[in-house]
Amino acid sequence: MAEPLLVVQDLSVGYVQGDGSVIRAVEDISFTLNRGETLGLCGESGCGKSTLVYGLLRTLAAPGAVLGGSVMLDGHDLLAMHDEGLRKLRWKTASIVPQSALNALNPVLTIRAHVRDTLVAHGEFSRDVAERRGAELLRMVDIDPVHLASYPHELSGGMRQRVALALALLFEPPLIVMDEPTTALDVVVERSILRRVRELQERLGFAMLFITHDLALLMELATRIGVMYAGRMTEIAPVAAFRGGGMHPYTHGLFGAIPPAIGEDRIPTSIRGNAANIAAPPSGCRFHPRCDHAIASCSVDVPALTRCAPNHTVACPIVTGTDA
Repeated sequence: MAEPLLVVQDLSVGYVQGDGSVIRAVEDISFTLNRGETLGLCGESGCGKSTLVYGLLRTLAAPGAVLGGSVMLDGHDLLAMHDEGLRKLRWKTASIVPQSALNALNPVLTIRAHVRDTLVAHGEFSRDVAERRGAELLRMVDIDPVHLASYPHELSGGMRQRVALALALLFEPPLIVMDEPTTALDVVVERSILRRVRELQERLGFAMLFITHDLALLMELATRIGVMYAGRMTEIAPVAAFRGGGMHPYTHGLFGAIPPAIGEDRIPTSIRGNAANIAAPPSGCRFHPRCDHAIASCSVDVPALTRCAPNHTVACPIVTGTDA
């Protein structure tokens, strides 16, 4: 069996406060990502999804910092690499499609200039290459190459996100991170972009780490899903294992909150209580104050991800039968 493209082991990421204290936003996260597959990361806003991926790629700005663990990407130890090595690796081995292309794209540069500057940063610039590759990339994401001369504000929101995707594909890296790339778009545009993303993934063979709070979307897009709550992973499994609602009580709650499909006789229900405060999380299982199945030990013991089926791990002793 081929080695995974990405191996994350016991990764913890936090934010250093002015008094020297640390808010641990992500704790002891472990997972793998194989070449060509899509791992979706979901959970409520503020659960640490973006902090996790920006931490593992070492693009998290201060006061964010990696507190421990290891990250191996295509044979590279990311946490041991110096800045110059990371600069060369980024965009060639791993690239990012951000949540808001309007904020990520430089407003005073044309799309052509964005392509040029990215090529220059990796020592591969020539005017002919920039023009040819820029046109290829825009066609790849269904944009007329005439828009190489456009500025970001001259494009629609959907077109800007397509440009961000095109730039992420410039060097055809084996890993692309999608950080809620369609959150600000309407449903029709979102589906159109995601359909194109799937087509490009089949054609180019890249793996995706897809961050979203939309669990229903991941059921269509992902190969496997990882569910996060308050900085910890609660469940990881292939998509098929979630078709019945998953196994962790939090996963059940997320599925219960999804609006019913047309013709589905179901009333959505919200998870009781409020999301845990990462700055001062509950002891033991962080979900236990909101869990209808919690027992006394849940407020004391931190549950470990435990295998309960092939390729399926859950951090709940009640589910896995390890609460004795």
